Amino acid sequence: MMAELKTTGYIISDYNASISTAGAYQAAVTITYKSIYRIFAKILTTLTVIDLSDNSFDGTIPVSLGRLISLLVLNMSGNNFIGDIPSEFGRMTQLEALDLSQNQLSGDIPEALTNLTFLGILNLCNNKLVGKIPRSGQFLNIPKQFI
Repeated sequence: MMAELKTTGYIISDYNASISTAGAYQAAVTITYKSIYRIFAKILTTLTVIDLSDNSFDGTIPVSLGRLISLLVLNMSGNNFIGDIPSEFGRMTQLEALDLSQNQLSGDIPEALTNLTFLGILNLCNNKLVGKIPRSGQFLNIPKQFI
């Protein structure tokens, strides 16, 4: 239940709160809840889980997500994303789970994803990916029956 509030943020009507998002992926986020203001600084280094699954998002995946260097879990499954998997995702070296399944992604699996040495869960099923799976880094640990 989110209603757009001009271009500065959102009102979450179930909780009577608003979130200021003047700059996407900015260094700080201001959340107003029942007239109480809270500033969360250093969001790029403190955000650990993002679940955007099943939201009918479309377009390409923003490459700026790769700047979320402390992210442990990213779930963007069940949307309508198109285009390539951003190679910038290889910068999220703490990532343990990445789910991009059930989209319309195309192209190769980026070699940069082999930098994700903590990656234990990778779900890319039901996309339009082509090419070979990278055979280095964590990708060497994938059992052949899952390739």
